[in-house]
Amino acid sequence: MSDLKKSAAKKFDDLKVVILEKTEPKLALNKHCKVCEFQNFCREEAIKKDDLSLLSLGEKEVAGLNKRGLFTITQLSHTFRPKLWPLTRIDPPLLTRIDPLKLPLNSATVVVG
Repeated sequence: MSDLKKSAAKKFDDLKVVILEKTEPKLALNKHCKVCEFQNFCREEAIKKDDLSLLSLGEKEVAGLNKRGLFTITQLSHTFRPKLWPLTRIDPPLLTRIDPLKLPLNSATVVVG
């Protein structure tokens, strides 16, 4: 029950800040946006700001990304790294033909064996 009180108090404090300082509320696209009358306005603002909520992420996921310094979709996209090819695609006889003693010390070849 105390978690519910803490959550409600936090939401209430956020609402007080928005009302007293006359600032815009934090933009977050949710599941209920489909029935909201401001759907088009919020979506356009999210596109302008390149907001992470366009990816249908929850509040906790967005907060976690914000802690890592990722605030926009562009910033998140720069963290993408494609998968490496699995080692099973290398020809197995090739692995046995490599003589580790003949490789230079600064070689980037990994010898499995």
